[in-house]
Amino acid sequence: MFKTEADRKRAERKIERERRKAEIERLKNKEVMQGGEDKEERAKIEREKLEFGEFHLKMSSDYQVPESEQVNHLKKR
Repeated sequence: MFKTEADRKRAERKIERERRKAEIERLKNKEVMQGGEDKEERAKIEREKLEFGEFHLKMSSDYQVPESEQVNHLKKR
């Protein structure tokens, strides 16, 4: 059926890709069918996806840097 071993492997990879693609589509359709999700929760998820990896230490608006850790032009010199 196949001329070479490479042809056989190529055909196997193609079949496997198609199987994975079908599984992904099935899962996407299943996710769409679950229409009972909260809009507020969805907005929170989308915001977190956008901000993923952007973690800054001490981001709180009421955080004050201790005097010993503050840097100004005099301390720089």
